[in-house]
Amino acid sequence: MGKKVITALAACLVILCPFMAQNLTGNYTGVSVGAGVLIFDGTVGNLNGIGTITMVRPGGHLQIEQRLGRFFSLDLTGMYGQLGANNRTNTSFNNFETDIQQGDLALTFHFDRIFKKVSITPFVGVGFGVMHYQAYTDLKAADGQRYYYWQDGSIMNQPENGTINPSTLQNLHRDYVYESKLDSLNKFNHYPYCIPVSVGFDMKLSPKMKAKLTATYSFTTSNQIDGTNSGRNDGYLYTSFSLSYLFGKEPDSEEDKRYEKVDFSKIDQTDSDGDGVPDLLDDCPATPKGVKVNAKGCPLDSDGDGIPDYLDKEPHTKKGAMVDNMGVTVTEEIIAKKKKEWEDAISDKAQLVVVKESSGNELGKAIPDEFKAADINGDGKIQAEEITKVIDGFFSGENNFTVEKINRLIDFFFEQ
Repeated sequence: MGKKVITALAACLVILCPFMAQNLTGNYTGVSVGAGVLIFDGTVGNLNGIGTITMVRPGGHLQIEQRLGRFFSLDLTGMYGQLGANNRTNTSFNNFETDIQQGDLALTFHFDRIFKKVSITPFVGVGFGVMHYQAYTDLKAADGQRYYYWQDGSIMNQPENGTINPSTLQNLHRDYVYESKLDSLNKFNHYPYCIPVSVGFDMKLSPKMKAKLTATYSFTTSNQIDGTNSGRNDGYLYTSFSLSYLFGKEPDSEEDKRYEKVDFSKIDQTDSDGDGVPDLLDDCPATPKGVKVNAKGCPLDSDGDGIPDYLDKEPHTKKGAMVDNMGVTVTEEIIAKKKKEWEDAISDKAQLVVVKESSGNELGKAIPDEFKAADINGDGKIQAEEITKVIDGFFSGENNFTVEKINRLIDFFFEQ
């Protein structure tokens, strides 16, 4: 019966997935392999409390995840592992261990399309399946002698309440080899149904890889897994870690669909100024056509004087030389010539400065902050000699006055 159910679950997934893939866009299929630990929850072991180290057993699984649109997936899982537990009290000495095989089909809700900007997102799921088990118990020592649990906590080879032969009485130690079949008459249902309920986290590692941390509690329809046939139905917790490889593509978001007709490969190669360097890499995006550029899209400057070759009237300037905006070396003679031309241009104002200075007109107008550096003697007035020193400092590079600022200084001289 159980094998037929597992076969039916697999057939459902094979039949349903292609149909849903035709009706839902952006599906992908994931195949994952994982391993973890199982902890039994039933009559045996509960006296010691679920979660004790003696109840932990290994397990592993293989899962196929078929994504259905944006939020859901259909997951087919095959799991192999062990369950076991031990009771050791004055009245209970039960123990068991069994291999289990389980197959289930689950519907899972994923939150990754809600929390889009994080790489770790939760999921929850519920399913239906069937498991197979065959429980064994540890009743005998390695030499075949049966265990008898005495009130003082010792394990002997003779019953405490029976006739004791002192000469053959022996203290035994459990070998934890589960050699005796619990259901020797096969009266138990070894293929119970189960309802697995899962919670966990998807951790995106790359567009094609993800890791999953999952905790699954399986409710079963049997209370005989531990061989006691009493109390509530048994269950177990399976905590696992797995790695998944994804085939296909993830579902598109509404934002993705807005750009589905945009050819981003062409945008990446756009070269607005036609210099052979794409705009995304171009540090000088407005280079004139026909100008040779370097790898960063900027015009070549062979002599390194700061003036590109196509504007440089002196293409072989000596390293470190001062140049003008045409790349021509500026000599002391050129500086002197420019100074004379500038002085001639403001000669009329300079003459007025002298006339005003000699007139002794004192209005006492406060000096603006931008001209306070010109008040060299600190008397609160701009003198003709101070303007001359500012002009000299301009040509020698000793101050930060510009031609425009000097003109404004002269205008202020007449206004004060």
